[in-house]
Amino acid sequence: MNNNNDGFNIDDVVLTKKQVTTIITKRAKSLFEEEIRKNGFYSHDSAKSNIEEIRDKAIDYVNENLPEKLTLDQLNEYEVAHRVFNDDYFIIGYGKATEFIGLNFFGWCEWLKDSMDLELNDINIENSEQFVNYLAYWVGTFICSAPYDVLVETYLEQIREEQQNEKK
Repeated sequence: MNNNNDGFNIDDVVLTKKQVTTIITKRAKSLFEEEIRKNGFYSHDSAKSNIEEIRDKAIDYVNENLPEKLTLDQLNEYEVAHRVFNDDYFIIGYGKATEFIGLNFFGWCEWLKDSMDLELNDINIENSEQFVNYLAYWVGTFICSAPYDVLVETYLEQIREEQQNEKK
């Protein structure tokens, strides 16, 4: 049995599709508010728009492919970020990619270096399309891979709401 300090079995944690999309939305918002605003982005509005487009693609995947309820193990098995941003291209076309990244190329490079510990010198990126798809993968990984404690807290919020509704 895999119990935690809150007295429930971790294996029993079940999240709804709506909760998963809420977590993705919150993670995208926190990425912008806690990391992007601090870094040297030319246009915060453009960076926020980049994050929102990536978030929307992840949410569309969740809504179209995940069951209505799933355990933490099942959520992990779906590998949402990998399937959304690695199995398929986020953007196709140099023009679309250049427009997407706008004037924030260096800001995103700094974010990848500082927050994700990635060195662009270590990878082979030859054009804007490759860069944007690489960026979408890492932003998608950040927003879709909620820390374990966030998932458990979401579950506990659900339990508290259900208990309050039963008292009414």
